[in-house]
Amino acid sequence: ISYCDALVLGGFADWRLPDISELRTLVRGCSGTEPGGSCALTAECNTLSCFTGFCACPLGQHQPEDFLDWTTGLISSTHDGDGIGIVFGMDYCYARIEAWSLTQEAHVRCVRSQQ
Repeated sequence: ISYCDALVLGGFADWRLPDISELRTLVRGCSGTEPGGSCALTAECNTLSCFTGFCACPLGQHQPEDFLDWTTGLISSTHDGDGIGIVFGMDYCYARIEAWSLTQEAHVRCVRSQQ
């Protein structure tokens, strides 16, 4: 989170880490983890009880075609609502939502809010 908060790029300093709901908008070909899918975990429903349903698909490329050079996973700004010290991220090889330790290194994709 601190990387995106401190980022100055292209003359902009309002970068932030996307939440898990925003990362889900990039999923392709996996209806369970696409927005509105059966996986209930979102930025608003962020407890482990929401981490149910179909939250993964078979191995494949589940991101937009113009993003195929991406790393397989991206971390989000969505922390668990249970307070156990995890953050949620997306693995685009399996279109899988994952729970990661706050101390685990991860790839980020900083975004700007639409003005």
